[in-house]
Parts: sequence; C-alpha cells; structure tokens
Amino acid sequence: MTNDFGDDSGEKLVDWMIRIGQDVGEAAMMASGERLASAFKRARGEGESAIEEGAEASRDVTKWAKLDLSEFTTLPEYETIRQIIDEKLSHEGIRHEFAPMPEGEHLVFMVEDAPAVNEAFRDLEKTTRVSAQQAKKELAQIRERAKGEPIAEKAAHAREASSRLEAAKGKSREISRGVEMRAK
Repeated sequence: MTNDFGDDSGEKLVDWMIRIGQDVGEAAMMASGERLASAFKRARGEGESAIEEGAEASRDVTKWAKLDLSEFTTLPEYETIRQIIDEKLSHEGIRHEFAPMPEGEHLVFMVEDAPAVNEAFRDLEKTTRVSAQQAKKELAQIRERAKGEPIAEKAAHAREASSRLEAAKGKSREISRGVEMRAK
C-alpha cells in the first residue's frame, strides 16, 4: 500500500494529505496534492529539465547547482514536504543541502547529480498523485465508518476518551506534586 514506493515517501505523503484533508476538507486536500505535484513538475521544467539545464549552464563555473523552493514553501506543512524531499534525495544517495538565501530557501546539490535530482522529483510528482488518490479513498473509508456508527456509540466513545484523558492529567499532576514535595 503506502510503502509500495520503495521508501517512506509514499507513506509520508499519504499522512501529509490526510492531515490536510482533516484540517480543510477533501477538496482542499486534493488541490494541495495537485499543487505539490505541479510544483515538482515545474521544478523539473517543461520539456527538458530545468534542474538539468540550470546545472549544465554553470558546469564550468561551479560544482554546485541550486533550485529555488519558493513554490514549495507556500504549501501547507512545508516542513513535512521538505522532509519528504530530503529523505527521497538521501534514499537515492544524492548529496544535498537546504540553504536559506535572501530570496528564499533553495535546494543545493552537485551539478553532476542534476539528472538524479530530476528523476527523484519526477518520482515524487508521480508518488504525490498516487498518494492523493489513496488519501481520498482512506478519507472516504473513515467517513463511512463514522456514518455507520450510531450516535449513542459515538457518545460512549467520546465519554470513554474523555475519562482516559482526565485520568492521564490527574496522574501527571500527582507525579509532579510528589516531586515538588520531595524537593522541599
């Protein structure tokens, strides 16, 4: 299922989309997923890869290339997206860093790795689209389970959860009071 992508990126993308879905609804989740997939696609450029072209143009000047991540930073939960990119590139063995610059954060990588970075972003674009569909299905299943549960059962579950929460709060207070008493 979510781990069929060969690394944790698929699972993290599904979790990210479910959190977005829970916060702002399914339509926003799908729109955010599409924005992320499109950001990966635009980072690669139309036709030839912008990643590879930008790296090729400066091959004589420097060993490093940079990719502007400003489109990604505007998406919900950018830190999760950043972690997904980081883990994917690390999984592929690509040396890289995230560098804050005056114009925004950039991904910095070796020029020779530009084709591999391009391929990683292509994989992330595909994985994002698949993950969006999976998250949509999982949200539908969650809604169906919630619909099928009678209101009395929902209330009982809520009371039970509330009791457990209150009991946990009480225990933590007792422990902290015990430490304070010993400290005196």
